[in-house]
Amino acid sequence: MKVDVKVDKSMVVFDRSSACNMMVTLVAPDLGKDFKRNPLNICAVIDISGSMAGVKLEHVKKSMYKLIDNLTDEDSLSIVFFDNQMIPIEFKKMSSAAKDMMKKEVSNIMARGSTDIGSALRTAISLFASYESGEKSVDRIMLLTDGEANIGVVDKEGFTPIVRGARKGVSLSCFGYGADFNEALLAHLSKEGKGSNYFIESPDSVAKVFAVELGGLLTCYAQEIALKITPHKGAKVVNVLNDFDVKTGADEEGDSVTTVSMDDIYHGEKRNVLVRIECEKRDQALPRPITVADISVSYRTVKENKVEKQAGKCKLTLVKTSAEATSEPDKEVAEQVALLEAATLQMQAKQFADSGDFVQARVVYSSAIDCLNRVGTDATKVYALAMDEMSSTLDAATYTAGGLGAKSLSAMSGATKMSRCASYAGYASASAFCATSNDAMDDLVKSFTDDKDDDGDDSKGNGKKKV
Repeated sequence: MKVDVKVDKSMVVFDRSSACNMMVTLVAPDLGKDFKRNPLNICAVIDISGSMAGVKLEHVKKSMYKLIDNLTDEDSLSIVFFDNQMIPIEFKKMSSAAKDMMKKEVSNIMARGSTDIGSALRTAISLFASYESGEKSVDRIMLLTDGEANIGVVDKEGFTPIVRGARKGVSLSCFGYGADFNEALLAHLSKEGKGSNYFIESPDSVAKVFAVELGGLLTCYAQEIALKITPHKGAKVVNVLNDFDVKTGADEEGDSVTTVSMDDIYHGEKRNVLVRIECEKRDQALPRPITVADISVSYRTVKENKVEKQAGKCKLTLVKTSAEATSEPDKEVAEQVALLEAATLQMQAKQFADSGDFVQARVVYSSAIDCLNRVGTDATKVYALAMDEMSSTLDAATYTAGGLGAKSLSAMSGATKMSRCASYAGYASASAFCATSNDAMDDLVKSFTDDKDDDGDDSKGNGKKKV
């Protein structure tokens, strides 16, 4: 994996404190002609509680049929149906007969009972704990729910030790169904579980988001990614602009280290991480760039199941006068900073709109749009247009806190802050921020969105597709 380090301002005046935005870019290699994907082991955790009745459960069934269709006999699937009781189905290799059986189980589900998400996740974790999945497999729990936990663990912080109890390499993605789904809980679960978070907004989005999730699993290049930033004396990390898991502590020598943990990276994906660094004033200017922070990236490759490391440095040039430090900022870094800051402002606007203060919400949106337009790249223009369109719908007649509009704002902002490409799912901002391009994912999206029989019946050949 290639690691590139850039700063927005490479020259600072030596005798005053300064700040810069550092961008660390991770670029996973392309698939290559000889690419052979690793086996998948998926545990689908399906909410069949009373709140899932009707359209939600029908969307779940459609999701599962498409998922099962696109697994091969090298992949394994288990299912946990849950309300206030757990109905687990252990892992099975996806032969044609096993696919038929799983589809039949899905087609027979009916909504009932209360919602015990905590026990369902524990059950899924225990299924993985007792399953020999193979060291080169990709293991994922997929939670399909509206997130309305009402028995057992109900507070989102209470789920943290449950999710962290999964064995190493098992990640968790969440799929929220219905306009009333608990976005805060599912976002928390997916972040703790190092997976993705999706909002099933409409029947059309069912196919798209499952194609993105499965495409990512099929083309996963590396997992367990940890970016470590060790500032040199006189410098410090102020903030990580992305919404990743960030921890700051001391290394063996007592130096401060900031660790940024990320989810999977796909073949052909480009992931940007933005970090704000402050530097103290120095005693003298220097003729050549100096290192203000060391960068190291460790990750486990899926194909070889091997831990690898890459390194880089953040460098600045100390100059004598402000006139020498007036060079144009790096356009790419400025673009990424603007996108992340706009995403943060978007969530502030949502908070005002949720409280009914639409005037202030539009003021915040206007500020974000101005910030994007000042940078003026194609990506910031796309995001500015999307924000302008969303701002125009912020009024009492069309906006409801917790409704579809509010959740669309959260989804758009969240995808950007996590640097996760969600363009297939309809969030323009994320496609501008994080590029993923590989033929396998493109083909899978086309496969999922093509018209086909989705009723669980194999009469048209479903259940036999190979990816």
